[in-house]
Amino acid sequence: MMNQDAIEIINPSCQDQTHAVKAEKMTKINIDITSEIGSLKSVLLRRPGEELNNLTPETLDELLFDDIPFLENAQKEHDAFANMLDALGVNVLYLEDLVGDVLKNKEVAGAFIHEFLSVSNITTPKLIDALSEHLSDYSGKALAQKLMSGLKKNELDYQDVSLNGQVNKADLFWLNPVPNLYFTRDPASSIGNMVLLNSMFAKTRKRESLFIESIFKHHSGFKHNKVLNSSAFNASIEGGDILVLDKHTLAIGISQRTSAHAIEKFAFELFFNDELKVHHQINKILAFHIPSSRAFMHLDTVLTQVDLHKMTMHQGIVGKTQIYRLTPGMHRNVESRLLAGSIENTLANELDKDIQIIYCGGRDSINGSREQWSDGANTLAVKPGEVFVYQRNRMTNQILENRGVSVHKMPCSELSRGRGGPRCMSMPLERSKL
Repeated sequence: MMNQDAIEIINPSCQDQTHAVKAEKMTKINIDITSEIGSLKSVLLRRPGEELNNLTPETLDELLFDDIPFLENAQKEHDAFANMLDALGVNVLYLEDLVGDVLKNKEVAGAFIHEFLSVSNITTPKLIDALSEHLSDYSGKALAQKLMSGLKKNELDYQDVSLNGQVNKADLFWLNPVPNLYFTRDPASSIGNMVLLNSMFAKTRKRESLFIESIFKHHSGFKHNKVLNSSAFNASIEGGDILVLDKHTLAIGISQRTSAHAIEKFAFELFFNDELKVHHQINKILAFHIPSSRAFMHLDTVLTQVDLHKMTMHQGIVGKTQIYRLTPGMHRNVESRLLAGSIENTLANELDKDIQIIYCGGRDSINGSREQWSDGANTLAVKPGEVFVYQRNRMTNQILENRGVSVHKMPCSELSRGRGGPRCMSMPLERSKL
């Protein structure tokens, strides 16, 4: 394994070739996730691309970034992450490769472009035609990368004389970049032997789910899996809020990005949809109502599981979080009950086992707040008691090690600027059962 404190420098063209080889060797992936900590077999990543170079100070708020990462180093850090996973025997698959495979089919590519423009709120017929014609010059992975990175106005010789076009003539892009896409956790969630295609909270992120959806609709290695599309919920739900605590129990955050309404709709489908019930064993959801803020955007920014009986948690949610138990009720109703007691005791009672809480940054409020901001509580387990963490959260990492947890420290100076950690950057596809 490479030195965990170093960034391995990889030539981007060589890295693309490595991705292609892996994609060619891929067989069918059968979604199988019944815990947060079973040995990780397969995972979906997105290597940061040109979309980060298309961030501007003026668009940071709209595109949900606090700063502009330096792409070259972000890619080196991400490559280090992928190489560390590969060295542990994890099958690393790349979103851009899989979508590229799908978009080699001209008919599928045409339909995808049309839907992408629609979700991007491109409504002027002449502009739709012009963009479609321009994008049709791309194919496969090149098309996937172009849609992900964005289309600048100076790349297309077209004058939009519509009212909307004239009002927005100062915009720099026909199609905005999709910079949050390297956080593959959010657009879709693997649960049991099925996938929930998520409905994203922010307008700019709604396009992300289209890329995941295309794989499960059209890719030969994925299209046999069962998919539930949450768009019918008419409410937002994101993967960072969904934790698979065991084969029977989910934890879902009521957060800035996921609504109580969406959770209740999802619970109804899990409990009463006969077509879905054969693909999972979930019979209980613990809904964590955490403070709604940029710092606590998802449940997994304040709580993740690191071992059979251990979780890391930000102490800032203690006394500020209500937990509700959702279960199947009579007459096809979802029953909801507010639970009393601490987070630790509630988890222990509901999971019927001892739970030890390891506080992000320890008990010191300054360390805890600082390291939670840089995703100290956002861990990715590769097996029980062995997790990926950001290198920069030294206090949290030391505490985890002192509590018997093995940590793989990944470089993160640029990746962390996107406000997401190792769990955010990974969509597990297969884990061993505990």
